[in-house]
Amino acid sequence: MNMSSIRGHLTKTLCLLAAVILPLAGLAVYLTARASLVSQFDALLMAKASALAAASEEDDDEFEIDREIVEFAGFSSSQAVNYFIIYTPDGRIVARSPSFGRLSFKEPLPHFYQAPTFTFLELSDGRHVRALSQLFNPQEGRSGYKMIIAATSGTLEKTLKTLGMVLVIVALCGLGVALGVMHITLKRGFRPLDQLAGQVQNLKIGQPDQQLDTAALPQELHGIGEKLNELMDRVEASLARERRFSSHAAHELRTPLAELRSMLELIHDWPDEKTPEHSAEMIEVISEMEALLEKLSMLAKSDARAHAATFTTVQVKALVESVLARHDQNAIAKDISLNTSINVGVLHTDEVFYAAILNNLIGNAVSHAPRHTLVNIEVSEKKIRTSNQAPNLQQDDLPKLFERFWRKSSSRGVEVHSGLGLSIVQACAQMLGAECHASLNKDQVLTLEVHWS
Repeated sequence: MNMSSIRGHLTKTLCLLAAVILPLAGLAVYLTARASLVSQFDALLMAKASALAAASEEDDDEFEIDREIVEFAGFSSSQAVNYFIIYTPDGRIVARSPSFGRLSFKEPLPHFYQAPTFTFLELSDGRHVRALSQLFNPQEGRSGYKMIIAATSGTLEKTLKTLGMVLVIVALCGLGVALGVMHITLKRGFRPLDQLAGQVQNLKIGQPDQQLDTAALPQELHGIGEKLNELMDRVEASLARERRFSSHAAHELRTPLAELRSMLELIHDWPDEKTPEHSAEMIEVISEMEALLEKLSMLAKSDARAHAATFTTVQVKALVESVLARHDQNAIAKDISLNTSINVGVLHTDEVFYAAILNNLIGNAVSHAPRHTLVNIEVSEKKIRTSNQAPNLQQDDLPKLFERFWRKSSSRGVEVHSGLGLSIVQACAQMLGAECHASLNKDQVLTLEVHWS
């Protein structure tokens, strides 16, 4: 399994950035300093070149240069750090500094232009110099004389080498400091996340009132903490609901099983009591258990999404009439009038789920409506709605109507109900992409609606 670490990824990324940025910054400083030092060095060569040009003249085709200016400009033999050599346009040497002596340049002479050209050269004795070459006109002379002025660049190169070493050392030290600072910063920055991870790992499913302390979390993690608390509440509510469901399911099955056991024991002890009436009672109890198990099975499949909706063309009017026929006898017994309004012919839906919604909504309305009242049933393309009198329900009861096994004894008739009907309505509605809604008006009329958006 590939377990990536945010901390490791950030550390590698920041280290890579530091390893790239610090050398680049040092290189930029080095190049800037080098350009400045070389520019100053070239400026001195330009000043010397201007002094030599001013001290040069041509008299009767003889080239002359003021020796005092030569010595003053630092070209004496005792100061063998500055050199000059002057050529005629045809390449003949007419003057050279005493410091140059018998030296020569190892490289070919640079090209001469009217503008000064700067380059690094090597003398025949191995020393490196920075040289300026240009064409110039001596006083009262012809144009095109060639001048090379050079100065040893050892000090400049030494300074640049020292600067480079200092920058390398500073970059390495800076990289070490940066890595240490990043490590400490990341450790402190990830501390709230580590604490949150520890709290989440210590959470135990099934223990109530477990909450993360969101007040201690930084702003970036506050939303995550609140969402985790919300999810924990939902998990606890779901577990509590499942525990209630299991308890109620066991209770609902225990009653008919106990009744069936009593009947069988009676027949076992008193064979003469085995009459068609007792057999019919046992069959009725078994039918109730089968109906309850069928409802539980439908809810379990809905929770597991084990039964996907199969959409077909459904004749709505025929389906509604079939469902009404199932509850007609109960409605007649309670003298309940059914007012049915069907405003749709055919629908493209799952017939099993749609029929389950109709059956449970209509059955719920007929079973719980008081005697001698009216039940309204409305079916259209986008909704199924039932309305009936519910004198004993309260507004606080509405959110509980769709809970499994919820019953309010005062709102029920003499019949026994499992309390799963509206839960099945909600489960089937969800499978068909619909929503359920319950409302109770001031006249105590309960309206249950399944609607599609």
